[in-house]
Amino acid sequence: MEKLSILVVEDDPLARKVMAVQLKDHAVDFAENAEAGRKLLGSGGYALCFLDLQLGDGDEAAGMELIPLAAANGIYSVVMSGHDAEPVVERAYELGCDDFYSKGNEASNVGSVIARYLNKKEGAKADVFAERFVTEDPETRASVKEALKYAPSELPILILG
Repeated sequence: MEKLSILVVEDDPLARKVMAVQLKDHAVDFAENAEAGRKLLGSGGYALCFLDLQLGDGDEAAGMELIPLAAANGIYSVVMSGHDAEPVVERAYELGCDDFYSKGNEASNVGSVIARYLNKKEGAKADVFAERFVTEDPETRASVKEALKYAPSELPILILG
């Protein structure tokens, strides 16, 4: 397996230990709060970033603020949260996160996230229109490109037409 450069932004020491075990085969940096995460994300160089939403007392969505920064730096961002209510998930994707999972089963979730990241990375190398679709219609191409943004996730997608 390819060794990846990964950032984990998590304020809970136990959760950081769990992530360290799950990511032991990769180069991993940890940030304990949003400010430290912001600095590391700004420096770039990461393939993936796992973001906790609730970073510290009183701020239930500090991790949300980091999603656009990760996206702007081309980092595959993964929100990991105990809050998986639909509005929270939708907002995370609107801000540019690539993946989302509910905390609790990191042994399974982290491996699945990395597999989806690698799948997306490999898929990005191929021109989807040259290899899979025969269309020159700009609207169809735009719709397919939009749907492909969500292909690595496990979100259900309904395509009509």
